[in-house]
Amino acid sequence: MQPVHFSPAFAAQLCFVFRQKQNSREGIQRYRERARDQSALIDQISELTQRTIQAPTLAEFNAIMLEHEQLISRTLDLQRAQDLYFPDFPGVVKSLGAWGGDFVLAMSEQTPAWVADYF
Repeated sequence: MQPVHFSPAFAAQLCFVFRQKQNSREGIQRYRERARDQSALIDQISELTQRTIQAPTLAEFNAIMLEHEQLISRTLDLQRAQDLYFPDFPGVVKSLGAWGGDFVLAMSEQTPAWVADYF
């Protein structure tokens, strides 16, 4: 594992939002039960991570985050947090922590003030 300096030009468009406290044990247990080929999943997530840290634009970053969400959604057989709680959000909402959990990362072309008002 290596530290990564992540300070994209679009950092002001990224907003961390607290949803509600989740039981991380349940999320971990669900992963263990559902993730069949963990080595393939790890490879896919690693590739997405490399693309994430190199994303030059918010649009590309959003596309990668959406791809990650869809992969985890299929793996865990869970709906995405955005589909469940924020279907009208104009951007991408990415679950963080135990999936669907405590925090989400909201990314949008809207102003940071607009995003703050939305949540």
